[in-house]
Amino acid sequence: MKTTAPLWSCVQKSVFAALFLIFGWVGPVFGQTGDVTVSAGFDGKTALPPDVLLQLDFNRMPNPKEGRIGVLIGDSDVTAFFAGRETRLVYNPSDLPLPVGATEVVVFLISPADEWKEIGRFPLVIAVEGEKKEDSTAATETVSAAAPSEAPEKTEKPAESATSTETPTEKPAETTAESETRPKVRKFGFDEVTFAPTLVLTLKSQPAQFNDPGTTRPAQRATFTDGTLQSTFKLGFARGAFKGTAQADFAGSTNQEEALRFGTLGNRAPQVDLSSFLFEFEVGKAKGQFGHFSYGGFRHLINGFGSRGVTLSIPFASRFDFSAAAMNGTSVVGFGNFFGLDNRQHQLQSATLGMEVFAKNPGLLRLEFGGMHGYVAALNGVSDASVNDVERSQGGSIRFVFADPKGFVKAEGGFTRSRFDNPADPLLEQGDAVSAGQRTTRNARFFEITVEAIKSRTVFKDKTLSLTVGYKHEQVDPLFKSLGASTQADKTQQEFSANATIGDVAVQFAHTRFNDNLANVPSILKSLTRASRVNVAFPAAMFFRGKIAKSPLLPKVTYGFDRTHQFGEAIPVGGGFEFAPEAVPNQFLTNQTVGLEWTFGKFTAGYGYNRSLTDNEQPTRETADQLNQVHAVRFGFNSGTKFQTTIEVNRESVFEREFNKTSRTTRVATAMTWQIDKRFTWTGNLSHTLAGDAENIGRNRNVEFDTQISFTFGVEKSKFRKVQTQAFVRFADRLAITRDFAAGTRDRTRVQIINAGLTITFF
Repeated sequence: MKTTAPLWSCVQKSVFAALFLIFGWVGPVFGQTGDVTVSAGFDGKTALPPDVLLQLDFNRMPNPKEGRIGVLIGDSDVTAFFAGRETRLVYNPSDLPLPVGATEVVVFLISPADEWKEIGRFPLVIAVEGEKKEDSTAATETVSAAAPSEAPEKTEKPAESATSTETPTEKPAETTAESETRPKVRKFGFDEVTFAPTLVLTLKSQPAQFNDPGTTRPAQRATFTDGTLQSTFKLGFARGAFKGTAQADFAGSTNQEEALRFGTLGNRAPQVDLSSFLFEFEVGKAKGQFGHFSYGGFRHLINGFGSRGVTLSIPFASRFDFSAAAMNGTSVVGFGNFFGLDNRQHQLQSATLGMEVFAKNPGLLRLEFGGMHGYVAALNGVSDASVNDVERSQGGSIRFVFADPKGFVKAEGGFTRSRFDNPADPLLEQGDAVSAGQRTTRNARFFEITVEAIKSRTVFKDKTLSLTVGYKHEQVDPLFKSLGASTQADKTQQEFSANATIGDVAVQFAHTRFNDNLANVPSILKSLTRASRVNVAFPAAMFFRGKIAKSPLLPKVTYGFDRTHQFGEAIPVGGGFEFAPEAVPNQFLTNQTVGLEWTFGKFTAGYGYNRSLTDNEQPTRETADQLNQVHAVRFGFNSGTKFQTTIEVNRESVFEREFNKTSRTTRVATAMTWQIDKRFTWTGNLSHTLAGDAENIGRNRNVEFDTQISFTFGVEKSKFRKVQTQAFVRFADRLAITRDFAAGTRDRTRVQIINAGLTITFF
């Protein structure tokens, strides 16, 4: 049941309107091409007063794809204390005093993946207040004492120098007084404001399509011209201990069926819509979010559940942290239901309390306690037009994470108890007498441990041995379900693994055991799976010495072996299997792979072989076996940035023992890329596939060809510093011929398509 709250709706719209106005007021910060460089307004040789304003000048500010600027003074991150205007950042020591003495100012470019790249390092010397004046006076007295026999007018010159030396020391004092009275330069009340928009307009077209025979031509949209829009607005702001970021993503299309909410609103869906947004803020150590985000780290309770909502995280008492979240029950897009909390009966609420057991050794042992309550109404998600049932679940979970500081042992485990039921839903029942679903309370648990048993131990003269072993266990009770996590119920699974390296040789081993029907219901099939796998990789040169070991003719070798046994524990009683015992599985799957790789300068070559066997052992199906074999050869050439090409030849055979039938498929394919110049790129792909059987009953032939030429052009101006244009024209040709020699038939179809596109990226 959806609640109506006009006041709440007005508040949501007002908040969104205010934020949208902020986007419009701030003005864009456009990016340029070329590396970001920085220079300092100080030379690092002269001792500066403690109240000096530090200035950093950039050739341009980084765009959102490049990242953001970070500044360290010594070991302290002082980025938040720099105020920016266009390409200049200024540090005001009245917010945070500069360290006295010699230090360094280091400027970084921080990528979106949080990788710090140093782009500037400048020495900085800060003198004790009044130190420069005293040093100058002492220098004057030394000069005077060194020349007692000189004329009076000459001995007075050092005194004049002393006077002139004192003058610069007075100017910083005046500057300090001015800086104390001068208000900070702020934008819209913030010390720092950044705005980075991105707009991508795309025109995609299929101006021509030729079908042979004509009856295979699609009745709709055989040719079309569509336009799409993608836009992102990123906003950053900071003032003192408060920091915030905001991002809003929009998407649009002229094709109504590509509208974001077409699955739920049909033709009423707006063609330009809000796809996602996220507002994040920090006040000290507290953090908050509202918009689209993912929440939860409990495997069976709530695990990375993503939707629109609100979350808050607060650390306290040095070793504790608390977080809570309220989210919409399914994915949501668009401007409606802005916070995702309009419908109280279509929400997930969750909270987590974390504790570092050893405050002085964070990360050694962490405990987390979580709770969740979920209620999902019979509403479809944004990408699903189906009608669901009403569901409700609530539960709690405990999780621990252990990590040995030396990295030898890592362990994680958890226990979850969840209650699930299907409440009555008048909308679905439609007045019929429907039995209510039974409320069930079930458990789930897991445990994982990894031990580095041997770490880089020398076993030969120049070879070291490393060995890591692991164990995983997971059990989920029958009928277990939680709305915040996706997991298979009624199962228990264990895995033993080992990874070892000896010099250049790497070996991996794993064994898995699985079974279901934990309640041992007699009429339900109890399925068991036992699987083992081994993978080995090594260079063939390890078996040789001298010049032969350096020969490029020696390949890198990989080998893999997998064996899986899937079977039923017994024939169920009263489940109908007694009349069809062959329905109880008993199957062995064996798979082997061999790979060889060579490198000859700019040329590469490879060979692969795969053999898989399906062996059925259930009654009356002992001969329903199948053997697959694949041989693959690959050649490649890479000249660098100009030209690349690959050629592949595959030969596959399938033998079906039950029918004594062998099918063969041969495929030859080539792909080429030519970077004609900085703006033009050509690509081409051609493949030919021929499939048939040894008995010459039928044959299939498929030929696929496509080629594309693309053009990239960038414009840089003072007002629009970045406009990127990319255009392409593509031609595709598909031919399929199917022959049935027994029936004497031959079917031939061909389709040729021309596509063109234009993409313009602003900012």
